[in-house]
Amino acid sequence: MHGQLEKGFSFAFCLYRRPFRQPLRTRYGLWSVREGILIRLTDLETGQQGYGEIAPLPWLGSETLEQALAFCQQLPAELSEAQIEGIPATLPATRFGLECAWLACRDPGWLARDLSGLAFCGLLGKAVPVGSYPVYKGKVGVDAFEQEWKKLASWLEQLPPGSRLRLDANGGLTLAEARRWLALCDQLNQEWPGKIEFFEQPLPPEQHADLIQLSREFQTPLALDESVAGLEQLQAVHRSGWQGILVVKPSLVGSGLALRDYLSQHPGLDLVFSSALETPIGAWHGLVWAGSLQAKTAHPRALGWGVGEFFPEWDPVQLGAISASERAALMQAVWERHSRP
Repeated sequence: MHGQLEKGFSFAFCLYRRPFRQPLRTRYGLWSVREGILIRLTDLETGQQGYGEIAPLPWLGSETLEQALAFCQQLPAELSEAQIEGIPATLPATRFGLECAWLACRDPGWLARDLSGLAFCGLLGKAVPVGSYPVYKGKVGVDAFEQEWKKLASWLEQLPPGSRLRLDANGGLTLAEARRWLALCDQLNQEWPGKIEFFEQPLPPEQHADLIQLSREFQTPLALDESVAGLEQLQAVHRSGWQGILVVKPSLVGSGLALRDYLSQHPGLDLVFSSALETPIGAWHGLVWAGSLQAKTAHPRALGWGVGEFFPEWDPVQLGAISASERAALMQAVWERHSRP
């Protein structure tokens, strides 16, 4: 792009803190507040504005909030497209947030995408969330196996007829525990074929050889999440010969444009697109990318944005049901809520 006239954008950012309705219990500890950075770019020629979101999750392989903030603080008040394209791969959440704001400025139809046909996966807590989803997801690997087996049995009793279940250990199991869980899942799938859609990240990423071995030992499909947070990790896992499912959180992947190019070069990957618990700004961008990239995947699967139960407002699933003007007003309202001194 050097040597030709580049577009320029005025750049503003602000921090946000978004409390969960109740703290989330994860293998990384209690998580009570989602923090990130909101971005606003304004095209200096047209006045068109675009919002973006930097929603890092360092325990999943992204930069820290402090690293993203330091990067934003050293940027000038006016940015070129080349500066946005030059954000390093070591700052994937930052790259995604700024790139999406840039794309929203450049593409007047960005907020008008029709995502009404997308299916969603609901995240289970103590009970099945309100609303009917084709797929639900439950977390395991936090309590003792016997206690979690009872929780799984309770989930299976409550699930709507015909729905499927995803289990996610966030890399928190030992190899022996993973084998025990997968043997149980194979048994359940013999009784109810396809009831357990897949088991997500039973072991941590550094045990990749064991994950490949488990995928060969058991019939229940495995999915990798923590192993493939950014595009570079996804490419490395793909080159390793992994044949299973890959979970992509667009907010952590880095460049959506680069991911699109990679899927064009390597069609047929089995991907699941998922939330990083963003505000409606980051959620919309993630959904746009998921909706546009699903056709390039092997098996379009329900999207992991059924997380509205965790926040007191702004269910991301509803973003597909409102108009472009309502989406624009919502993004402006989110920005104004958090950018006030």
